[in-house]
Amino acid sequence: MSTLESTDPTTDEWVDIRMTDPEEGEWELDAVVVDGRTEHVELRVREDLVAAFVECLADDLSRSQRAALLDRLSEDADDGADGDDTPVASDAADATEN
Repeated sequence: MSTLESTDPTTDEWVDIRMTDPEEGEWELDAVVVDGRTEHVELRVREDLVAAFVECLADDLSRSQRAALLDRLSEDADDGADGDDTPVASDAADATEN
C-alpha cells in the first residue's frame, strides 16, 4: 500500500491516495449515486490494516500537517472517548439499517 505523491501545486488542499497491489478482501470501495449526484463514497479497510493505511496516508503529509492532525485526533479522544468499542454515529446508523 502506498500513497501517490501529488504533482499538482495545490498539495495543501489535496492528498492523493493510491493502493498498489491491493489483495482481494483487503479493502472495498462503495459509491452511492442518486440522480447523477454522489451521495457518499465509502472506503472500507480491513481492521487489521487500518494502522498501516493511516501510516501510509500520513507519509504524504508535511510535518506540520501531521502534527495538526495528531493534535486534532488527540482533542477528539479527550472530548469523550471512553475506550469502548461503541461505533460512531454513522456506523451505528449503518448497523441498524441491516
